[in-house]
Amino acid sequence: MAHFNFALYMENLATEHKLIGHGIDNHRFYKMSSIGAMEEVLTRLLTAKTPAIGMNDTMEGRIIDNDGDNRVDRQLYTFYVFGRAGLFDHEQRKQVVKKIKKIAADCCDRIISDHHRDFNFQSSTGLRHLDVNSLTYRTLGALPDGLLAIVASFVVDVPIPKSDYPWDDQNKK
Repeated sequence: MAHFNFALYMENLATEHKLIGHGIDNHRFYKMSSIGAMEEVLTRLLTAKTPAIGMNDTMEGRIIDNDGDNRVDRQLYTFYVFGRAGLFDHEQRKQVVKKIKKIAADCCDRIISDHHRDFNFQSSTGLRHLDVNSLTYRTLGALPDGLLAIVASFVVDVPIPKSDYPWDDQNKK
């Protein structure tokens, strides 16, 4: 099973999406691992070009037991699509939210498409075990200086092989 490299995957999406176009001379991709890092990114976004994509690179998830003999690590991944609108321009804000929601939906569509390709052994992005019903989004804002964001998340279920259980009694079945 391929390991899912979320940071690289999202940076590639930011680079390939026509409305983002992240690159060396057009920095529009940000990694955040804490509230402090998010504040730093938001500060940089005050003067940066938007739309932009950010991703949370902290580990979050839960371990579940499917049937008493099958453990799964449900890994939660979160990304942001940032945009900017005038502080008191309601119509412009609506248009920016519509645009960044479309970008987030494009990313979700690509995630699902990559899952299907992985599932059919046509690619190896690490999304084979994506829970396709876990994709969610919400708006975030208003942030400083007219910034707006859509926060999207999804879950990848990673089976935990019995051979990885450290306890002798669990390996004796």
